[in-house]
Amino acid sequence: MPLTPALKDEAKKLVDRAGHGDQNALAMIEQIGVNARGGQTLAQESHAVILDYIASKPKPEEPLSDETVHSLGALRDPALDPVTLLRILCSLPKEAHKGSLEAACVILAQGAMWTPDRIGTINQCVIPPCRPVFQQGLENAGDTDAIGKLAKPLDVTSRGVLVAGNCLGVARRLQGVQQGVPLSFLSAEMGWELE
Repeated sequence: MPLTPALKDEAKKLVDRAGHGDQNALAMIEQIGVNARGGQTLAQESHAVILDYIASKPKPEEPLSDETVHSLGALRDPALDPVTLLRILCSLPKEAHKGSLEAACVILAQGAMWTPDRIGTINQCVIPPCRPVFQQGLENAGDTDAIGKLAKPLDVTSRGVLVAGNCLGVARRLQGVQQGVPLSFLSAEMGWELE
């Protein structure tokens, strides 16, 4: 009996869950493999769907480029001027490695506090027509769905400014959590699960 579309979808969901570190999903996939090798027909069909789905997934990202490593390292400099900081943050969306944005947020959170005045200094370095975009990035910091929707219609320059605002906003939120603010300040979903 061939797998129903619903069972095929469930097999794919297991792969996605396992890819996000769900240990139960990993164990279930392993057991499906054991059962498939043991001759169980349903398990063999499920295993084939799982293997095909894994093969269709995008390959792991390339390591960070030397330029990105250099840029991220420069963010650690407490004397980094606001224009250079903004240039670095605006260049990050052009990188193929998605982890560079998260790395920038963490690095920025480790430095001096991102007070409204300090963020305002960066905002003043943004060309005036892009300042509202910077503010949107700041206000929607950490909300990947909102940032993605906001970025879609933007040109490359504006997209970089949006990412700069987002990075500074996330860094500010990380600093808040380090200071004892509830996790929901960083992420409503994280706060709901962990608070």
